[in-house]
Amino acid sequence: METIKIQELLDQAIEILLDLQHVNGRWIDFTIHDYSDQWVSGYAGLALAESLDTSLQNCVAVTNSMDKAYNFLLSARHTCGGWGYNAKVQPDADSTCVVARFFHQSGYDIPKGVVGFLKRHGTPAAGYKTYLRDDPNDRWAMVVPEITAAVSTTLFDLDVLSEQDLMVSWSKCLEWRQRKQGDWSGFWWTENGYPTLSVCELLSRCGGHARRSIHYDCIDKEQFDMACFLHAATLLGEQDKAIDILSHLAKSLIDINREIVIRPSAYLQAPANKRSQLSCDEYALDNHGVFTLAQIIRSLSAFIKKFPNKEYVGFKLNPEISTLNTHNHNILENIKNQDVRRNVQSVAHDALSLNRDPLRSVLADGIPLEFSVRLNSSKPSLRFACEIGDIKLRALSRFQAQQNQMKECANFLNIKNIWEKFELVTSNLEAGCKYVHDPRFLSWGGFETALDNADDFKFKAYYNAALLDMGLENTAQRFKTIFNLLVANDLCKPIDNYLINKVINPLNKHGFLQEFGIGIRADEKYGFKFYWEFDGWNDSALQQILEILHLGDVFKKCKSFSSEAVSLVSCCEVDNLPFGLAIRVDPQKGFVDELTVAYKLPDRSIQASDFYNRLNNFCNHRYGNITAYDSFLKIYPDNAFAPSLITTTVKENKIIDTLYLRPDFCSAKAMYKEKSQI
Repeated sequence: METIKIQELLDQAIEILLDLQHVNGRWIDFTIHDYSDQWVSGYAGLALAESLDTSLQNCVAVTNSMDKAYNFLLSARHTCGGWGYNAKVQPDADSTCVVARFFHQSGYDIPKGVVGFLKRHGTPAAGYKTYLRDDPNDRWAMVVPEITAAVSTTLFDLDVLSEQDLMVSWSKCLEWRQRKQGDWSGFWWTENGYPTLSVCELLSRCGGHARRSIHYDCIDKEQFDMACFLHAATLLGEQDKAIDILSHLAKSLIDINREIVIRPSAYLQAPANKRSQLSCDEYALDNHGVFTLAQIIRSLSAFIKKFPNKEYVGFKLNPEISTLNTHNHNILENIKNQDVRRNVQSVAHDALSLNRDPLRSVLADGIPLEFSVRLNSSKPSLRFACEIGDIKLRALSRFQAQQNQMKECANFLNIKNIWEKFELVTSNLEAGCKYVHDPRFLSWGGFETALDNADDFKFKAYYNAALLDMGLENTAQRFKTIFNLLVANDLCKPIDNYLINKVINPLNKHGFLQEFGIGIRADEKYGFKFYWEFDGWNDSALQQILEILHLGDVFKKCKSFSSEAVSLVSCCEVDNLPFGLAIRVDPQKGFVDELTVAYKLPDRSIQASDFYNRLNNFCNHRYGNITAYDSFLKIYPDNAFAPSLITTTVKENKIIDTLYLRPDFCSAKAMYKEKSQI
């Protein structure tokens, strides 16, 4: 049995959280409806504020960080008086509570209008809702337990509600909702830790008592959920239970070097606001680990203050590192032999048989592999996207492990000469990466090949360009930084400034460089792709780039991609879907006359029962071939797949539509059967 000082755990967690803060004072996390900054920044700020009453190692850095977060949130406040998930989403009671509690705990002034905004969301007797909506059938406007508890607690802290009011909320809205296990379930979370903590925070203020004791089994639980239940047990004064949970949390946090390793595990769910055949719940993980970190800090701070005589915690050191990369890369060594189809299918079947690891969503969006089907062809190709690296390793160790694995693959495939040069580029980029704690710097690595043609083989690696800004908001430097390194390492020739001004500057103006990657063929010919993402359809940027690349006439021969996308999604959301443009760079020629237009398909559309018919209509309008999709399904008859992305690649003499498919671990297989079986 090992021991560690609890304050030491807290100081390490705070150090990591401070490192994840942007220069402008905000933190960002989650991926539903873009990223969250207001809600997440409020929660991170609250965690730091609650840590001030402990023996912090660097109190000045914490208070400086809080000041920056306060200034950001003050400037980001919505005109109606509250805060929200981000600037694009309607302000809500939960986000406003978090920010208000951060301000109050820190001694900052609460802006006028905040209390009034919260009071409009309900009453202690009736409960509180998350959003103000006119439609009575809107589920986001329902009274839910965790929001009722949060708003009641916040208004009590602000001297608006009394202890008697809290008891009304408890007896009318919360007490009877307690489950047999003693916890509370919520509307916005997949696990019960956060809703239970919200209720216990209310109980700790009004002196109420639950009907049942909370029973919590720490075995196989994630860090965020454990931290929430540790916090809840601490608030209720249940010392023995809190110590037991803290011991299990420490075991999951501490590596063999006695440094803490954060495993992002705050699983947010956004239920469809209206029930319909096309509606679908959405889910997101705090990929940066900010929310998980903040809750760990809150729970440790609460424990230190509640039980000051318990300075150390005992735990069992867990030397095992459970890598996410469970695929056997040795199989890549033989991928170029004559029986390509058999080898590729073997890799795919192996990956498809894996149990879904919740941590996989940290890397490559939970996709252990991804297929692509060219709708203008009858021959599907395969894109095998391995998740590389291990999020339980510290930042530098994780990056080194990624590099070693990619080098090993390149050696197997006899393409190490080019890869060694590119490795110098990624190493230099990583050295200046703000989010070195983020495991997604290498988005995915793997290969693409046709199922029946070894000559089509390409080894690929894509990197997350969004992590290269050192926290700055000016994204225009991303391409310049990357490309200069490619030129410096003799991988590319410089590009004419005229093309930079005409192609790159418009892309940077309207969107942001999200991803860049390299593709290497078996004969060591290679090229690069750069992918810009936009908040919604941007026809002016598209047309401008098409004309510069001499592709305007080709694109005009095909019907509008934007309007035809309505075949796959609803009319009301097509203009707001995440939309991207990718350009290809040849090491000798520079920009290639080729542009890829991409649409990410929302879950609520791809899970619709009539998706096959929608896809068939899309193919008919786009000169595609639904049989390519059908033939793909026949290759893996025992597996279900969900479309995730559709792209149109415009070349000088043709247009190619490609549908990307990922293994679908959640939906019913029958949804993606052939038309004859629907």
